[in-house]
Parts: sequence; C-alpha cells; structure tokens
Amino acid sequence: MKTSEFNKLSKEEKSKVNFKDMPALNKFAARLFFICLALFVILVVFLICIPNTETKDIGPKMPSSSEAYSTAQIFVKRNLKSPKSADFSYTDYVVKHYVDSTYECSSYVDAKNSFNAEIRSQWYVKMKYHGDTKWTLLSIRIN
Repeated sequence: MKTSEFNKLSKEEKSKVNFKDMPALNKFAARLFFICLALFVILVVFLICIPNTETKDIGPKMPSSSEAYSTAQIFVKRNLKSPKSADFSYTDYVVKHYVDSTYECSSYVDAKNSFNAEIRSQWYVKMKYHGDTKWTLLSIRIN
C-alpha cells in the first residue's frame, strides 16, 4: 500500500490495516519506536541491577575503639609520675563514642608512683576527635 492510499483511509480502517501492508515510512517509524523502547527498558534494568558504587565523603573517617583507646593511653602517660613504667590493660577497657566526635575511655594502668612502688590506678579520659589524627583532651581523671 502506498502512503497516499494509506492517508485516505479513516482511523478505523487504518487500525485494521495489517502491518505488512502499511507504507514503508510508517513501518520505519514503528520499528524505530520499538527499538527505542527496548533500549530504554535495557537501560532501566541496567541502572536498577548495578549497585551504586559511588561513595560520598561525609566528613573525617572516625577512629576505631582501639585507636581511641591508644590515644587515651598517651594522655594518661603524660599525667603519670613514671610514664615509662606504665602497663595498660589490652582487654579490660571501655570506649564510648558520641555523635559529636567525643570519646570517653576508661580502664586501669599499672605504673610506678613517686615512691617507686607499682600501683594500679583507674583512669578516665574524655577527648574530642578533629580528624586527621588530631585530638583534644577535654578531661582526665586518674585515681
């Protein structure tokens, strides 16, 4: 069927025309539409199935509990009479991390006092993390 003949048909007649009998221009448009539709469906499936691997930097990486505990030990050593004699517990400690990058650490240390006697002291450190290994001591208590 020629395009001029097809254009003379009514809407009802056009809808009843077999695909093989349609003019070449309409066949091309129909094929192009279905190809675009198929590509769109493939793209959507691809975007849904592939996980988003992009990471967003939401601030400094927060240190682990063991990193915070090690930093607290440094602050405690600075306040001991004999820091070289300090022996910290590596299993019996508590680290609390708060949303504002504040950490509270507590444990005990065995260290020599001013009479050269080794004593066990409980300690508590509150500190704030500022990123890139920068810490501020907020409070310290050694009993």
